[in-house]
Amino acid sequence: MSSRRSWKHQEFVAHGSKVTCAALGKKSGRVLATGGEDMKVNMWSVDKPNCIMSLSGHQTPIACVRFGPNEDLVVAGSQSGSLKVWDLNQAKIVRTLTGHKAAVKSLDFFPYGEYLASAAVDSLVKLWDLRRKGCIMTYQGHSGPVNSLKFSPDARWLVSASDDTTVRLWDLSAGKELRQFSGHYGPVNQIEYHPSEYLLASGSNDRTVNFWDLEKFALVSASEAATAQVRAILFHPDGEVLFSATQDYLHVFSWEPSRTHDTLVVGWGKVADIAISQDELLGISYQQGSVQVHVVDLKQVAPFGVPPPPTRGNASNVAAVSPEPQRPIRRPPTGTRRNFVRSASTATKPFCRLKEETEGEAPSADEEGNDITNRADIRSPEEYRQVFQQPVKPKSNNAHRNSPAAHKPAADLPSMVGNMNLITQEFSKPSGLNVADFLPKSDSRSAPKSARALCAKLQEGHLTMVQVFTSRLHNLEVVRAMWSPSSIRVGLTAAIDTKDQAILVDILDHVLNHRTQLWNLEVCALLVPHLKNIVGSKYDAHVRVGCDSLKIILKNFGDVIKSSVGASSMGGVDLSREERIEKCRICLDHLLDVRRLLEEKKSQVSGKLSNTFRELKVLIDRLDC
Repeated sequence: MSSRRSWKHQEFVAHGSKVTCAALGKKSGRVLATGGEDMKVNMWSVDKPNCIMSLSGHQTPIACVRFGPNEDLVVAGSQSGSLKVWDLNQAKIVRTLTGHKAAVKSLDFFPYGEYLASAAVDSLVKLWDLRRKGCIMTYQGHSGPVNSLKFSPDARWLVSASDDTTVRLWDLSAGKELRQFSGHYGPVNQIEYHPSEYLLASGSNDRTVNFWDLEKFALVSASEAATAQVRAILFHPDGEVLFSATQDYLHVFSWEPSRTHDTLVVGWGKVADIAISQDELLGISYQQGSVQVHVVDLKQVAPFGVPPPPTRGNASNVAAVSPEPQRPIRRPPTGTRRNFVRSASTATKPFCRLKEETEGEAPSADEEGNDITNRADIRSPEEYRQVFQQPVKPKSNNAHRNSPAAHKPAADLPSMVGNMNLITQEFSKPSGLNVADFLPKSDSRSAPKSARALCAKLQEGHLTMVQVFTSRLHNLEVVRAMWSPSSIRVGLTAAIDTKDQAILVDILDHVLNHRTQLWNLEVCALLVPHLKNIVGSKYDAHVRVGCDSLKIILKNFGDVIKSSVGASSMGGVDLSREERIEKCRICLDHLLDVRRLLEEKKSQVSGKLSNTFRELKVLIDRLDC
């Protein structure tokens, strides 16, 4: 087994002239776009040495390139400030957008489509409507080139970073600056949102990464200074750590508290972008006309795995400073920071217009060009179909019946399907089925005669179940709308108010029983009265879930309940203490009721459920001691 932690995966000539930018697709981490002085954008697949497709149309060198969230779109910005958006599935140009007066430095797609943000050397941040083909907002405030910008995961904010050492947060709905973060001592090169928490990271020329709390708008911590400027940063998809790429090095940071988990030499030079694909981190760099792809094995990088001891064979992959952890470490959840709530309704909320860029602008060199120059040259058709075109799904029987071919005469069908044996008959007469076998046998004289009556008769027994599931779906949507990670009581109360035990069981089974940190005395007092009914259910699956929840309560809060209820009264009034005692009394009373229920049901169960009942009884008996 190889002990290498990183290696050069491939190197190839990407353009006939100098490469000016490169980007990886973040969804898969396996597609690559490069831009060059030859004014082309070339598309590649990692592991394949040949160019899949070349996009042309810009009249000046490419300055920046970015994939869409689903890797079906790519946008390129030029030195003249124009943007071109390409549909990779259709291999065609979608939009040409103009408005910047200088080279484009950063691009990002709106999480829910139809919008695009761009930043440039002219210190402006622009928001574009791809449907209206124009700029709908211009954000002004930076005093230097804007190097990076990102939409927040919930699509409420846009953040930008500049050479002026600041990071600015823009409110999309209000159309104005929400907050300015100042803490770096050099140009800020990269910014990245945490995948779920209200947390933002920024990497700078001052060789540090700052972590910002987006709920309190304050600095959480700063990383140790690296050996060179920060060129790319990326949170792990699980949000446990942040990867920071500098020239030839990769650093692994956490922020609460600030800690460097690992540092390794990669040798990728001036890295341009990084992405994660399964258990590997890929980094790309370019020099002159060639591009290099480097791979880091995350299974041998702390805190995800134990780094191998340095040997002659892998000494180049070990940093001068050994990583701190000697075993896998996971950052414990703080439970104090809000999470981004992704809501599709944000996508339909109109943006406040700050400035319309439709008049008084001189057309750029790209705008003056003819659309004929916008061309997608597919170099490798087979690889293009594999990488960028969606696979054709097999048609269902219904789709086949609705297709034109389904209505052709029977004589023409053999030529379409080869040697298949066909049964040509009317659809109203089922083949090989006796309808009477599926109808009630009590009164054959009342059997329906028409097809419509037959369908109605068959559906009668299922209408009740359809109504049950329709109601349950509606109730789940209500609970989901009320659920808040910062306070789950509202969501739980909504689930209880539905009077549908199955919904509460689903929440316990799929959420609370797997995340014990969500439990507290308030949640216990709210749920224990209903857990008695769940344990008394006639469904074994419900009983099992209820028992699991009770075990969590007894193992984590049993001692607190016992000590609080049995504590002697103290002088004075302590409201928080009184509230705690009242919650513990509620829990104790209902837990004793559960014990009586277990005694009644123990003769009706067997196997694992019987053992679970005995374990619960022992845990509840401890409350009497």
